[in-house]
Amino acid sequence: MKTKILSILIVIIISFSCKTDKKETVILKPNEFTNIQIEVLNGEKWVVDKPMMKIIQDIEKEVMQFDGNSLEDYNKLSNKITKHLDVLTSSCTMTGQGHDELHKWLLPFLDISKEFAKSKTLKDAQENYQVIKHSFNLVDKNFK
Repeated sequence: MKTKILSILIVIIISFSCKTDKKETVILKPNEFTNIQIEVLNGEKWVVDKPMMKIIQDIEKEVMQFDGNSLEDYNKLSNKITKHLDVLTSSCTMTGQGHDELHKWLLPFLDISKEFAKSKTLKDAQENYQVIKHSFNLVDKNFK
């Protein structure tokens, strides 16, 4: 009997003392990236011209390293993204199907970036930021 009670107490103590890591769950509303289907060629990632890929990677780095918490912080990030996008779109040198597939990501990204820039509330900025952040999953999965 004492062994049974002791066993139950040990299980209860362990159960309450174990810490569980809470993973951040982000639920995105349906958006421009929800149904994008980027074609793949022989299971390979599309090659993006190096200067263009550098700009895309610079944007991604800014987005992934962002840790702001005010509307002003989000506006600063939005301005950085816009500057990078201006350079990217004015210096496009790609052609062919890889170019077309990149545009399946880029055109919606331009739209959400504009929405991000127009954010009037912190909540809107945070939601738009999450869409931007998650859009890079498509880039990482399909382009090199």
